[in-house]
Amino acid sequence: AKWLSYKNVFLKKIMFPLIGHSCDLADLDQIQKNVDREVLHILGLNEHFPRAVLYAPMKLGGLGCGTIHGQHIIDKILLFVHHMREQGQIQEMLLASMSTTQIE
Repeated sequence: AKWLSYKNVFLKKIMFPLIGHSCDLADLDQIQKNVDREVLHILGLNEHFPRAVLYAPMKLGGLGCGTIHGQHIIDKILLFVHHMREQGQIQEMLLASMSTTQIE
């Protein structure tokens, strides 16, 4: 129940306002440290558990808990792809911006 609450409520509350901001790894580092502590507690693991194993994909023997920064980048890409597929003013502005950038 705790893990579902973390994935479906807590992460969504953190990630939703971040979509409108450009955050780099350093900006999200303190938030990530606090989240890691809670995730390890939820999973019943020691606080000194290796973060590399915590973040590594399950295919490679990790636990598959992504970082907030990684999820932030994924959300940004998904939003971009969504706007590029939708017909409208936002798509036109993005295409114009991309064309201008390519010319430069």
